[in-house]
Amino acid sequence: MNKYMPRIVDSVLENKLKYMGAVLIEGCKWCGKSTTARQFAKSYIEFQDPDKKLQYDNTNQTKPSLFLEGEKYMKTLFEQWEDSLYKNEDLWKNYQEKEKQAYITLLNIDKHPILGTVKDFSYKFNMDIIEFIGFLYGLND
Repeated sequence: MNKYMPRIVDSVLENKLKYMGAVLIEGCKWCGKSTTARQFAKSYIEFQDPDKKLQYDNTNQTKPSLFLEGEKYMKTLFEQWEDSLYKNEDLWKNYQEKEKQAYITLLNIDKHPILGTVKDFSYKFNMDIIEFIGFLYGLND
């Protein structure tokens, strides 16, 4: 097999896979979709493999969910926040200052609703998405 030639889309794909369990890659034939996907996949199935076609067809007819076995589920953002609390000792040092600044910003905004996505607000408050989920959790406490 040839050595993988890095593509511009690699960083985009890697970033999206941090927050989503799957992505759809579209493009014309022979442009490198499958080759790129294999660089990031934990597993893959090549349905065009003639040696396994009958096996895949049978699986598809009897229990197609077997094609999706692997990592059971992607952790929710909240589960990732909880995990980071126990794995990252420096988290609190950095997080507390970010949380303080977020409250200062929020308390200085007029009473008009502020709209945006979690990603938008994490950027606005200089937090990564997981930290911002922790911040939202703290607001509900």
